[in-house]
Amino acid sequence: IFAGTFADGAYHSSDNGVSWTSVNNGLSNQYITSLAVSGNKFFFRTSSSGVYLSADNGGSWVPVNNGLTYRNVTSLAASGNYIFAGSAEFLSTNNGGSWTSVSANNFPSYTVYSIAISGNNIFAATFNEYTDPQIMV
Repeated sequence: IFAGTFADGAYHSSDNGVSWTSVNNGLSNQYITSLAVSGNKFFFRTSSSGVYLSADNGGSWVPVNNGLTYRNVTSLAASGNYIFAGSAEFLSTNNGGSWTSVSANNFPSYTVYSIAISGNNIFAATFNEYTDPQIMV
């Protein structure tokens, strides 16, 4: 089990939550606000520092922000090798190796606060202070 905290970084439990171990090696920012899992790869979003990846059960974390032009990511979701980062919508097809903006005209000036994936459908809960909240598919 992995847990991200808002000020104390990442924790891992290998005994179903009975005990927890801090796993912050490589995290320069310990304000974790979102997480996603893709196979044996774990992605944490940190406050204003972008996205971090661990492929060794939290033993070490590396930033994966190549192409992520807006690092204050508000949400993460994973489906296979596809990782979605919400703020202005970004997509990685190589486990965070690089990111491409996929917002185009679909999310103009919206902040994506939550992303969910079901089959081939991607749902994004958005907010813009000048409009009503939206759910976009």
